[in-house]
Amino acid sequence: MSLIRTRKNDKFGVYNTDGQKVIDIEFDDIRFLGNHIILKKNNLYGLADITGKILYDCKHYRISQIKNGFELVTRQVIETTEHITV
Repeated sequence: MSLIRTRKNDKFGVYNTDGQKVIDIEFDDIRFLGNHIILKKNNLYGLADITGKILYDCKHYRISQIKNGFELVTRQVIETTEHITV
């Protein structure tokens, strides 16, 4: 069954082609990645499967697909660069 990314009042959710809700319309963005759905809420990311089961809550700064799964970044490292004139 196919999934449809749905938008309402600038929030996103997922429905299937039968019109059944898979993921609530509450996210800032949603992206499909194979058999997974990347969720974005309040500039943090989470992960769900295609049945709508939340695998990881939106508590991660980044989620990237790697060879055998996903990389979840839970802390943000802030780097600063200082420019000086000599």
